[in-house]
Amino acid sequence: TATGVTFTLGRTLASFSDTSGVVPYTFKNGTFTLGGSTVKIKSGHIGGDNALEQRRFMGQYTTEDPQGAELRTYSGELVAEFSSNALYDRFRAGTMSALVLTFSAGATAKTLTITTNVRYDGTTANVSGRGILEQSLPFKCVGTTDAAAITVVAVNTDSSA
Repeated sequence: TATGVTFTLGRTLASFSDTSGVVPYTFKNGTFTLGGSTVKIKSGHIGGDNALEQRRFMGQYTTEDPQGAELRTYSGELVAEFSSNALYDRFRAGTMSALVLTFSAGATAKTLTITTNVRYDGTTANVSGRGILEQSLPFKCVGTTDAAAITVVAVNTDSSA
């Protein structure tokens, strides 16, 4: 029952300091064009697989640098309301087109732009009832090289970047 005893276990945590002016990119501040035309999308995702394979060997505690085992793939999916045959016709005809997705961080000069050339890998729409018909558009990013398959450009006011 002593007084003035201090017990410290581990390190003291650093204090949190919030960067002022940080504004997130939101769906509300986004624009989407497909083949040069604005398209209203409800949701979507885009991602990639670098096809890297881990390299582990007997007698080593660490791994070797990963190596590319296959070609990289970049793909995604968009969901839009079926309002005309325009998107469906692109899928049916096998038309490749430019996809440009731009987000801005509100009224700031910060933007994030994703540009890619896409091919559609979808299926025909299935009408299952009287509700609003949604059209799923799975796509694959294509280019002459991995670097040309997709580009991402971030513009911000950070002088240290």
